[in-house]
Amino acid sequence: MPEGYIKLWRSSIDNKFYFAEPFTRWQAWVDLLLLAQYKESTFFIRGIPITLKKGQVAAGEEFLAKRWKWSRGKVRRYLDYLSSKTVQQIVQQKGQLISVISIVNWDSYQENGTTDSTTDSTTDSTTDGQQTVQQTDILKKVKKVKKVKEVCTIPEWINTETWSAFLEVRKQKKNPNTVRSLGMMVKKLAAFRDQGWDANALLNEAICKGWQDVEYDGKPILPAPPKPARPTNLLEDAMKAEGL
Repeated sequence: MPEGYIKLWRSSIDNKFYFAEPFTRWQAWVDLLLLAQYKESTFFIRGIPITLKKGQVAAGEEFLAKRWKWSRGKVRRYLDYLSSKTVQQIVQQKGQLISVISIVNWDSYQENGTTDSTTDSTTDSTTDGQQTVQQTDILKKVKKVKKVKEVCTIPEWINTETWSAFLEVRKQKKNPNTVRSLGMMVKKLAAFRDQGWDANALLNEAICKGWQDVEYDGKPILPAPPKPARPTNLLEDAMKAEGL
């Protein structure tokens, strides 16, 4: 058998023959390698940051079934085979938001050698750019498969870092951050804000206390904000002083 290896551009998937027929098991394996993250990157799903490391693929069974023209059962059996003790080519991590597939010994497929040494920085940056766009498209498709109809958007008066930290607390408390529940939380913060409370201060208090809500027994978790002072009316004060 010939030794060595060849370059296989990620843009090969743009070829019209790539998806022309149902994938073989070998094509499915190569496809996972092409989909694998080129470098560590962070994406956001439902406002929650998802970090993928080198050699990881963000893809679920339904997404791969459509991509490979397989049944979900066949995809599941194939991934289980690749992650079995006898093969150990991938590690699967299944979560509520997204499923992640990690290629075992990823560096073995990207080892430094003649190919790397003769590849200039322009080629590296191009490959990186292709991978970033490709992985973003995959995440969009996965979210569509999971039927996420709407992403909870937060108003500009809520600090994004504070909001992310608050969602992490809720996640640790095993409280699902659904679009509906987060939308209700934003409405609650808006109502308290209209009454004079600082929405970010309420969120920070909840984060510090490890609480998953900004109210207790229907009341905000912080004391009532001070009432604004009554505007001074010099003429009225002078008349009162003269007994008028």
